[in-house]
Amino acid sequence: MNVGVVGAGRMGRWFARHFKRLGHSVTLYDVNRERAESVSREIGCASSESLEGLEADAYLVAVPIERTLDVVRELSSKGAGGIVEIASLKSEIHKGLVPLARSGVKVASIHPLFGEGAKDLREERVALVPILDWREELDFVKGLMGEANYEVVSAEEHDEAMAVVLGLTHLLNMLFSSLTVEKEEELKKFSSRMFLAQLTLSKAMMLEDPELFVRLQLDNPKFLDVMDRLERELRDVREFVEKKDHEGYKRKFERMRERVKGKEGAYRLIYGLKLGSEP
Repeated sequence: MNVGVVGAGRMGRWFARHFKRLGHSVTLYDVNRERAESVSREIGCASSESLEGLEADAYLVAVPIERTLDVVRELSSKGAGGIVEIASLKSEIHKGLVPLARSGVKVASIHPLFGEGAKDLREERVALVPILDWREELDFVKGLMGEANYEVVSAEEHDEAMAVVLGLTHLLNMLFSSLTVEKEEELKKFSSRMFLAQLTLSKAMMLEDPELFVRLQLDNPKFLDVMDRLERELRDVREFVEKKDHEGYKRKFERMRERVKGKEGAYRLIYGLKLGSEP
């Protein structure tokens, strides 16, 4: 199959390689021509000088969230055989995809729940957001991409989950970095394994694209609810601290500890990681 990949960023690059491994013929396009040519040489695939000139049997759209709908519409206007978009937020995009699908455009909406370090799609999770018929859309995606652990979820449920899975995770790690970066070397002299694990995670998060990092929080309408909950939790903790309420805080921790599953396995995992002095 001839596959056109729109976007030569991290995930566009990953999928171009993946399609090559599957035996597809791949053509890459990016608004940054220099990047597109560099990545295509690196992967060993063709590149297109324009979106209009990108001809393929199916397309994967891996562009910034705010450009996704425009690119899908442009591809559909030239009679694309099938389009898969992989944006990280779905609610607003979904509203634009429904009329396209009803007009006869073959389009699917997925979110790969992994990063460019993934090795094998079969071991990864992929969210599929139904547009009209999830079975037909899933068959189309599988035919193009192959097997994975697909999870069918509505656009609203997806974005609600992403407010925590991506938005809250990003925010907490940024806050951790902001509170430790100035004294990192000094703090590492006294590091526990828990601290080193958190330091490693926060450093990895700093590789995120700043534009995506911001949009995953500011453009997700569900993220304000998460921030409200976070602020309430912080106020509760502050009250315990100000009142030196040891017993009250201990009870809060014990209640949460009872609710959290898999503690022992997580503890063994942390102590099985090879965490050196330089994450």
